[in-house]
Amino acid sequence: MDAATLGDGGSGAATIFHKESQSSFSTKQDELDSCNDDGGKGVDDVRKTSPEVRRIILKQDLHIMPLAIFLYFLCSLDRTNVGNAKVLNTHSGDSLLQSLGMSEYQYKVSLEIFYLALMGFEIPMGMGAKRFGASRWIALLCTGWGTMTMLCAATHDFASFTAVRFVLGAFEAGLFPSLICLLNFHYRPDEISFRAALIIASAALAGAFGGAIATGVSFMNGTAGLEAWKWLVILEGLPSILVAPVAWYCLPDWPEQSRFLSDREKALVRRRLDAVDGLPKQEERMTWSEAKKVLADWRAWLHYASFLGVSAPFSSISLFAPTIIQGMGKKGIEANLFTVPPYAVAWVFVVGMAWVADRYDKRGAVTTVCSLLAVASFGVLGGLPKQAGYNERYAVMMVAVPCAFASIPCNLGRVSANARGTTATVLEVALCVAVGNCGQMVGVWIYRSSEAPSFPTGMFTNLGSLLLTTVSAGLLTMYYNRCNRGLAPGRRWAT
Repeated sequence: MDAATLGDGGSGAATIFHKESQSSFSTKQDELDSCNDDGGKGVDDVRKTSPEVRRIILKQDLHIMPLAIFLYFLCSLDRTNVGNAKVLNTHSGDSLLQSLGMSEYQYKVSLEIFYLALMGFEIPMGMGAKRFGASRWIALLCTGWGTMTMLCAATHDFASFTAVRFVLGAFEAGLFPSLICLLNFHYRPDEISFRAALIIASAALAGAFGGAIATGVSFMNGTAGLEAWKWLVILEGLPSILVAPVAWYCLPDWPEQSRFLSDREKALVRRRLDAVDGLPKQEERMTWSEAKKVLADWRAWLHYASFLGVSAPFSSISLFAPTIIQGMGKKGIEANLFTVPPYAVAWVFVVGMAWVADRYDKRGAVTTVCSLLAVASFGVLGGLPKQAGYNERYAVMMVAVPCAFASIPCNLGRVSANARGTTATVLEVALCVAVGNCGQMVGVWIYRSSEAPSFPTGMFTNLGSLLLTTVSAGLLTMYYNRCNRGLAPGRRWAT
């Protein structure tokens, strides 16, 4: 296959990548020309420059994005509620660990098993959306993880709790790749990144709501003979089951199935997608040769390394924020309540940084800067002397959490923006998240209650992990910038 050569002027730079790669998101001229048959609107009809196209994209956003964001919010809520359950009503002997007779070590093993399921089922469960239809598959996943979350209330010991959490992890593994697959069926590649970031940002929102909900549920301790943590998993698992039929009915698998679009609008959406090389037709299926190309792409693996680095801070903070706050000096209900502000700030910061990254095509730069700020913050938290007060530690945490979380959507956004076609997008995103789960498994072990209030093992592990993100993201940015020198605007890699 022909190769593209990079360079300034006539300087013979080395061949970097195949022509197939540089044209992966290019617009086919013959497809664009065919648009001229419709009222002379031409190229504007397939790009975002015409008022009609902007109205159609707005319709898609209003019908697809709120539900997609809410689904990931519920998934994140059900995934991390064990962190709140661990400290809920500890003073009365009714916390998760006390009720099930679990040790701190057994609790961490149960978390590890959950992430093993996430890692093992990420790819097969993620590909189900393409094979069976995104709406049906997502509805099945919702029902599955909601049921498993509620069943946690029926467990009576370490073994039963761990088994239920394993199945929960298997169902949750498929949601994010399935949502990315859904977006890829309805939007052009350059329109997906920010929307994916909005979905991911809901995880921070779930952290904020999770702490607030746990605070309220703590007053239900003993109601109907159940501990408050059992009410927590019941009340947080139920909405996932209830929303499953809504997802099945309201999420269109393909533009042609969008009830909210007219026939003309459906045709225009399809034409916009068909005008992009590598985007799917309804009858397409993944082939092994396509999968092998994704697996052999070194560039993608550098993306995975960047995401791996931010995953340990993400999981450790999500699961142990109440424990960390408790170790800093807050007890009982306050330990859950004071997890809300860092997550609330994180959500605003994540959405803002994702918009900046997408608007100016600076995903790598945003990732690098945010991860560096997080590195400095975790270094300060781990190095503060024991006599340092709660206010000082909490103030630094208010910087560490938003900066660490802001690196996540930009990482995944760049993966999806630079993938070549639906198969590559779904598989690369699934692989990225699966590799990231290895980092999340590390995050399970690094915060030890005995190391309060500084938690040096956890803080310095997160520091080192985020350095990996900083270096990987920086290398990718330099590589993409170099590749883009010889490419037309429509063919450039997302940086």
